This record gives sequence, structure tokens and C-alpha cells, in this order.
Amino acid sequence: MLVGDIIPRNAVLNGPKCAVAFEGGTRSFAEYAERSYQLANALIGLGLRRQDRISVMAQNGIEMLEAYGAGEVSGLIVHPINYRLTAAEVAYLLGDAEPGAVFFDAVFDQIITPLHDQFPGISKFIRIGGVSEETPEWAVAFEEFISGGAP
Repeated sequence: MLVGDIIPRNAVLNGPKCAVAFEGGTRSFAEYAERSYQLANALIGLGLRRQDRISVMAQNGIEMLEAYGAGEVSGLIVHPINYRLTAAEVAYLLGDAEPGAVFFDAVFDQIITPLHDQFPGISKFIRIGGVSEETPEWAVAFEEFISGGAP
């Protein structure tokens, strides 16, 4: 069994059971699989392919797990970024990893905002949480982005 087989296998074996519960939100195994595939398809729609990287700078949460799930089912490499790093350290990591997309929590707007235009190779900055209307023009809200992928 490969890592990418775990999510669909759990969806079949445990479909309606709760897979994730966090701060009042839940996902069943079936929902987690569906959203992981949907997010993976949205990332593939950007032109990302197996072994490309996506960076994730997020605190614990369901959307963070869905980003990891998308990596698992698509073969994308998930590059975690410690959210306690300075902007300069985050910039170094982004330059080194060369991700195709970056997921970031809204609470890290102040770190990501000055960096976004330094990396033209990053296709999309995807903002997790916060008020969708407050998403900067250079980023896309997580729910808006995931809705663009086929389940």
C-alpha cells in the first residue's frame, strides 16, 4: 500500500465515520477524501504535477489536513513551513523549495504579504481562514480555490 492509497481506502472502509474534528468542524472519511481529491484537482489545474511542491504555513486545522491530503492523493510533495519563523526565514525556504503553490493561514498575512511578489514561480497563494472578502487580491480564499477542482 502506498501513502496515496490510505485516504481512498479509509473512505471506503469508514465512509460516514468522523475522520477529523477540530474547533467545531468535522469531516467524515468520505468527505475528507472527496475534498482532498477536489483540492488535488484544483492544484493540478494550475499545472502542478507529481513531485512538484506545495508549501503549507498553517496552524492545526481541517483545511491544513486537506492540503496534506491533496499532496498524498496527487503525488505532490508537501513542504511544511514553521509558522514561528521570521519573514526572512520563510523567504529563504520558499526560494529553496520552489513550490508551485503556497497555503497560508490568514493570521500570517503580515508575513506572506511582503513576500508574495518575490516569487513569480509560485502559481497561487491560497489563504486559509479569515473572512473571504478580506483575502488580498494576490491570493485566493481556500474555499474559493477548492471549489474550482473536480471531486
